[in-house]
Amino acid sequence: MRAVLLLAGSFIRQNRWLMLAFVGWPFLMSAFEWSPHHAVNLEDVNAILQQEVFYGLAIADFLASAAIYNEKRSRRIAGVLSKGVSRAQYLLGLIAGSAVFGGVYFVAIAASVMWLLGSSSSELHRAAVLMICGIVASGWVAALAVLFSVVLHPILAAAIAGIIVFAPLAMTGDSIFLPLTVLVRGMTSLSARDFEWPSILIALVETAIFLLVGSPLFQRSDVAVNLE
Repeated sequence: MRAVLLLAGSFIRQNRWLMLAFVGWPFLMSAFEWSPHHAVNLEDVNAILQQEVFYGLAIADFLASAAIYNEKRSRRIAGVLSKGVSRAQYLLGLIAGSAVFGGVYFVAIAASVMWLLGSSSSELHRAAVLMICGIVASGWVAALAVLFSVVLHPILAAAIAGIIVFAPLAMTGDSIFLPLTVLVRGMTSLSARDFEWPSILIALVETAIFLLVGSPLFQRSDVAVNLE
């Protein structure tokens, strides 16, 4: 577990400036909507919220899909694995780092929405739903992107994972096998929503499945290949 935490911390450190920019983005968007003289337009807030949630999932996809490729280019991956870190731990560290990145970003989104709508008990509950579902969704997206990036070029891996993530959102129904759609709809709704615990649990199980499938594939991957 310590190795996983160190790998996740390294992932965050490498992307710290991007994370800082993403943390500031929701507050910048909210600043354009806030006014001391009149109440905010809920439709505008909902549109901004949907946009920011989609940005969070997209950046989790792109960062996770490019992580292994970037580690191979810098040759850090060979050094890390030579210290007794298993490949499953390595993948889990990348997924955990992406989930933390997403979690920090969704905390910023929740705080910016509370700035616009107030800090009542219902708003605090909505913020908690947004943060928990955002962390789980970020981990799910990252695990899927990492799985594809083990065997595909990062651009292709990001594209395929993106299609799987975003295409179902255009459909009206929900599927038990695609818990992300339920989580996203809960995160992007300004109406009072409870935690979607079944979807959260299914998402965690599927994240573990993606890791279990990706680990043996990664085991066969040549991490010493020169990508320059």
